[in-house]
Amino acid sequence: MAPYPPLGATVPVYGSAATAPCPARPDPPQGTVIDSIRISDTTPLTEYNATLALTTYIEYTLRLTDALNPGVPRSWSRVTVTQESAERHLVIQRVKTFERAGGNVLQVSLRLTELQSSQVTRLMDELKANERDMRFEWCWVELSLYNGYGEITDFASNAACAIISSATMMHLIAKRMPKAQFKPLDLYNSLMRPPPPPTPAANQAPVIIDLSHSRDRSRSRSRSRSERRYHDWISDTSSVSSLSSDDSSVGYVRRKLRKNKVRKLARADLGYSSDSDAYESEDEDAIKIKLELKRGDDVVQSLLNIWTPQVDAKGKEKAV
Repeated sequence: MAPYPPLGATVPVYGSAATAPCPARPDPPQGTVIDSIRISDTTPLTEYNATLALTTYIEYTLRLTDALNPGVPRSWSRVTVTQESAERHLVIQRVKTFERAGGNVLQVSLRLTELQSSQVTRLMDELKANERDMRFEWCWVELSLYNGYGEITDFASNAACAIISSATMMHLIAKRMPKAQFKPLDLYNSLMRPPPPPTPAANQAPVIIDLSHSRDRSRSRSRSRSERRYHDWISDTSSVSSLSSDDSSVGYVRRKLRKNKVRKLARADLGYSSDSDAYESEDEDAIKIKLELKRGDDVVQSLLNIWTPQVDAKGKEKAV
C-alpha cells in the first residue's frame, strides 16, 4: 500500500485539475491549557424570562423538639427550624407537585393551630425584616404537614383539626419575587447594570477654617477667669486687713507682705509684663519707713514706737 501524502500536499486527480481539501484542524495535544471559554448570548430578554431570573426560593423544615423542662411533652411552641439546601430545579419541582396535588397554602394556613400559625408567621416576619430591597416581596408557595403516618392531605373532613394538631413536621417553601408595580425587565436591567464609578470632585474650592475668632474667645474667657480670680484674692486680702487694730505689729507686717505677694502673683497670672508695671519689683517685699532722728535718739526705741500702737489709759490708740 502506498503511503499517505503529507498534510497540505496537492493530490493529483486524473482528468481534473482540482486539489484535495485540507483536513480539519486536529485537537490540541494533551496537557494544553485553554485560556478562556465563554458563551455570548444575544437572545432578547422577555418579561417572563426576567421574572424567572429574579425569582428565588428558600426551603424550610420545622420539627418538634424537646421542651426545656423535662417531662413536658413536645409541642409547637418549641421547634427546630432547618433551612434546606436543595437545588433550584428540585425546589421548583416540589412546588409544582404541591400545586398539581391540589394544595392550597391559604387553605392549609387557615386550618393550622394557634401555635403552628405563630411559628409560620414568625418565620415570614424574619424573611421580610431581612429584605434589603423594597422592590421585592415574600410569600409562601408550599406548606405541607406530616405526622407519623406521612403527609397530611385531608383538610376537609370533620376530623381535620385532630389530624392537623397531631402533625410533628412542617415543610415550607418561600418565594421571593418582584412586586407587581415594578416591571421585571427594567428591574433586571437595573440590577445587572454595573453602578457608575464615583465622580471625583473637580474644581472644588478648598475649605478654609478661620480659628482667629475661636482663639480670641478662648483668650477672653481665660482673661476673664484670671480677672475673677484676682478680684477674689484682693477681696480675701482686704478681709484679712480689716481685722481689729488690736493685733500685734508683727502680724500686721506679715499680712502686708502676704498681700503684696498675692497681688504680684495675680498680676503674673493675668499676663502683665514687668515693663508695663514699673512699680512691680522685688522692692515690694520691703516696707519703707520715714524715720526722723535727732542726736541722741534711740533708733530701736523709735522703731518700736512706730510699730507698736500707743494706747492711752482709756484703751484708744494714739496717733503717731
